[in-house]
Order: sequence, then C-alpha cells, then structure tokens
Amino acid sequence: MNLFFPTPAMVSVFAGGLGNHMRPLLALAAHRKCLLALQDQERAPFTVPSARPWVVIIGDDPADPETSLGPQGFHTGSLAALMRAATDVTIIACEIIPELYERQAVLAAEGVSGVIIETRPQHADAWMAFVAIVAPGKMRMAALLGSKSGAA
Repeated sequence: MNLFFPTPAMVSVFAGGLGNHMRPLLALAAHRKCLLALQDQERAPFTVPSARPWVVIIGDDPADPETSLGPQGFHTGSLAALMRAATDVTIIACEIIPELYERQAVLAAEGVSGVIIETRPQHADAWMAFVAIVAPGKMRMAALLGSKSGAA
C-alpha cells in the first residue's frame, strides 16, 4: 500500500501526477487531517491503516482495461478487512467524477474513514457484490458507466 504524505507545497505536484480530482484528498493529507493511501492490484496481503481517519483508493483501473481484474486482483482477506474497517465505500466504474473525491474529502475531514474503488465497468457488479457480502451497508455511492453518480 502506498501512503501519501505530501507537504502543502507539494500538493500541486502530486495532483499533477495522480490527477487534479485528488487535490482535496491530497490537501487533507498534507495538513495531516487524514491518511491517504493507494492500493494497486496486488494479491499480497496488506494492512488496514490504523490512524483515523483514512482514505484508501483501490486502483483496479489500470491503463490497459484488459488487465483490470476486479476484486480477484487483490488479497481477499486484506480487502475484506479494509471494507469492514471503512465507514463509507464508493465505487467508480466510469470516468473520473471529481465530486466523489470531494465528497470523500469532506467525510474524512469529519473523521470518517472511507474507500474509493476505481474500477472498469466490466467489474462494477463484482465489486458491488463483494462489498455487499463482506461489509453490508457500507457502500454509499456507485458511479457506473453512463451514469453521473448515485446513492447505493
């Protein structure tokens, strides 16, 4: 899991590399208001952050859509523990919707830990089913191909 600890002066640099939609979360991390982490596809176990609040971005949306694996691309036990530890889970299976990252930043500023799953449309159903099984009631938002966003 990659943790991000930008300084306030480095927020723009990180946003330039990760995408401007990440700016609200990077700003919170820079001011030590939340822990920000990125978990790319990897089947090795990973640890749920202990410092709260935290926001973990699950990167299941690689540049090559054929390499997106859905929940099977991650260590199942670690992923389940992360979902259970979160208060809020958002699935984004379409283009970037900056408002969903802003929403998670607002929640984190209020002390709520959450997960944003960035995936491809072909895996949206698998992610929704996974979250429903391992962390019932935690999925609050889902943005799917052809939709803007909506409450789950």
